[in-house]
Amino acid sequence: MKNKLLQLISIALIVLFTAAPTPIGGGPMGPVPPSDVAYNAVTWNGSFLAPTQNAVRDQFVTSAAAALQNIVEDTTPQLSGDLDGQTFNMVTTGAITGAIGVITTTGINLSATQSYGYVIIATAAGDVELADVCDSATGANALIFVRDVAETVSIAVNDPGDTIVFPGLSLGADDELDSAGNAGDFVGVACLEANTWYVIGSRGGWTDGGAAD
Repeated sequence: MKNKLLQLISIALIVLFTAAPTPIGGGPMGPVPPSDVAYNAVTWNGSFLAPTQNAVRDQFVTSAAAALQNIVEDTTPQLSGDLDGQTFNMVTTGAITGAIGVITTTGINLSATQSYGYVIIATAAGDVELADVCDSATGANALIFVRDVAETVSIAVNDPGDTIVFPGLSLGADDELDSAGNAGDFVGVACLEANTWYVIGSRGGWTDGGAAD
């Protein structure tokens, strides 16, 4: 009787250990390695396995990319366009500040880039040629400043079809505008209409120099 009782107890223990649930993170062959699947703290995939560092990193990268995309989409009405190029649209309620470009020269043929917001300081007699960027009302502009005495500076157009409009003078197409050579003279020009540069501010005596040479 005693032997049968011991046999029954042994059988019961075997059945108990055989039927016991597999520990979390384990399996029939031993512990299961952590998962490398990208960890998602929002949607549970039903696994109790701890994520690896790679899985956590992958989820962080994915979440960061999604957050950045949301920021771009949210700011599209305020900032859009080609940020690598020269133009983009911006809407702001604050101030945007920046330094103007300054070019000190004895004579220069302005490039397209130099035709937007630059101050040209003439240090000797010479020509300042406005770039061919006034085929339409582009808003191109420049301020030419005569620094010293006896510096006769001529403002000319690069495109012979362009005209400089100066109050009180009748400059024709391709005519240049000449300074009197006095220190402190300046002229500000802006393209406000197709092929037409308007003098929007000046100081000193400026004259029609005839066809640009």
